[in-house]
Amino acid sequence: MLSSPSSVLAILVFFTHTNGFDDQRLSKLVNGIAAQLGTVLQQKKVQAEMKALFAAMIDMVTVRDVSGRCLNIIPTKAANVYKLPEAMIGRKLHQDLPRPQADLILQGILQAISTQETVSIEYSLPIDSKEIWLAETISPLSTETAILVARDISDRKQAEAALYLEKQKSEQLLLNILPQPIVEQLRNNPDVIAEQFNDVTILFADLVGFTPLAARLKPIELVKLLNQIFSRFDQLVDQLGLEKIKTIGDAYMVADGLPVIDLLKNDLSPGDQATLLAVDGDSIQDIDSQIQRLPRDASHLFISVGGNDTLQYASLLVQSNQSAPKMLDAIATMKAEFDRNYQQMLSAVLSLDKPTVLCTIYDQCPLLDPAMRLLEFTALSMFNDCITRQAIQAGLPLIDLRVICNEVTDYSTVSPI
Repeated sequence: MLSSPSSVLAILVFFTHTNGFDDQRLSKLVNGIAAQLGTVLQQKKVQAEMKALFAAMIDMVTVRDVSGRCLNIIPTKAANVYKLPEAMIGRKLHQDLPRPQADLILQGILQAISTQETVSIEYSLPIDSKEIWLAETISPLSTETAILVARDISDRKQAEAALYLEKQKSEQLLLNILPQPIVEQLRNNPDVIAEQFNDVTILFADLVGFTPLAARLKPIELVKLLNQIFSRFDQLVDQLGLEKIKTIGDAYMVADGLPVIDLLKNDLSPGDQATLLAVDGDSIQDIDSQIQRLPRDASHLFISVGGNDTLQYASLLVQSNQSAPKMLDAIATMKAEFDRNYQQMLSAVLSLDKPTVLCTIYDQCPLLDPAMRLLEFTALSMFNDCITRQAIQAGLPLIDLRVICNEVTDYSTVSPI
């Protein structure tokens, strides 16, 4: 009578030639044989189950030692094999696989055995003129061997590549409509983006009577008309230094007064960053505080300073009660003080040990009255001489803003400097 619910592996029946009383020695012998046979039968059952399990697997299962030599290959239904399993027995990884993949797998085996932990790797192999991607799990069996289970993940890799391509297309579409910094913010923070600019003018214009006009014109005539009008708008935008936002149908949107740093960021390559540390009114003395706010990952520095210092000195030049000698003495004093302050500032900047570019001070300030502009031009000439000399002495590149900013549209309508 069986009381245990477990499955029965076998029933053993023993017979004796003669009738006799219970023999303890015979009972122990029978029990011992039954136990051994039970263990063997259990092992065979487990082996049969494992064989059936492996036979249904689509993974490739191998056993290798620390040298990468193949000790055993478990038969499975694996397809897309780089080499026939029976031909790999006894051979090392570098004898059967390309060197980069063999190095990667061997490194995984050594890591799994040394740490006694499972290691996962991914690699690709050229099989039947196709790139087949494999995800391999390497688990330690002993201090000398590991079992490797490799699965074909080519479909997953193709799906990931297609998803990446679609993502790139989506981002490119966003870049066609929005500036790069805004796209970066949308990617990293899906919340509402809002920034405030105090001195920005936005023009939104559309064509009067466009709907009935569009109904009368042929499509090609309508497109040519819009192209002619908007091309002229684009020319005006370039001439006036404005920022074109977008065109929608017959509407044209343009802005002016956007911070220079935002305009610069729009022209940077993806991944590049620019930071404006100066604020309105900053002079040479304020560079020290700007250095304190310098981002740690800043790689290049561009120093453009001195314009506001010129405005501070300008009040000394317009005092009408000064004689010519006193005026010349005041100019010499201003130049010496500016030169000393600029040199101290430059030493602090160069101590950061970053590639640095200096800029002169532009000298075409359209908002100044003619008399003030003449005095300003005189002071700027001296100060730019100081900047140029120090740039040459320090061996630094110099951008001459007097040459670059030579039109009225290059200057802010808010501040003369």
